[in-house]
Amino acid sequence: MESKIRTLHSRINISQRMIGSALEVNRFVNLLLDLALTASQSDAGFVAILDDDKTKLSIRAHKNLPHGFLENIDLQPQSGLFEWSAEFGETLIVRDYDFIANFKMKSIIAVPLVEKNELLGVFALLDYEHNEDSIEFNLTILSTFVEQIKLVLNSSNLFERFTERYFATLR
Repeated sequence: MESKIRTLHSRINISQRMIGSALEVNRFVNLLLDLALTASQSDAGFVAILDDDKTKLSIRAHKNLPHGFLENIDLQPQSGLFEWSAEFGETLIVRDYDFIANFKMKSIIAVPLVEKNELLGVFALLDYEHNEDSIEFNLTILSTFVEQIKLVLNSSNLFERFTERYFATLR
């Protein structure tokens, strides 16, 4: 019986990998970040998503960030770069202006990933040259991509629960 369970477990792992980037959150998020940077012509960007234990935001994808950025960024809603609360809804407010100045950013556009008044993540684009013409366009891109990320996160969670229930049934 244990051998059959191991075999089935291996088959599920193979099937899960074959499903592709739709359920591989990190690969999908990297793809969206690349697309957002290309479309917006922004200099850099990152996507942070709530960890599995739902205690902190961690950067899952990043491109062209300056040296020391990842080591020094604080994304916690209570103390970090952005202020967010359920009252603000779909809005992030920059709190840490010193951090932005230290890394010589001219602009930062960030959109929260929010579902049921819970902050799931942040999608941000950074510019070192000020470009006001593209702010509305960049917000539209980020808002669209945030919705895609939420769908993938939900799909991934559903697939994970299905797998857990399947193994529980087998056991």
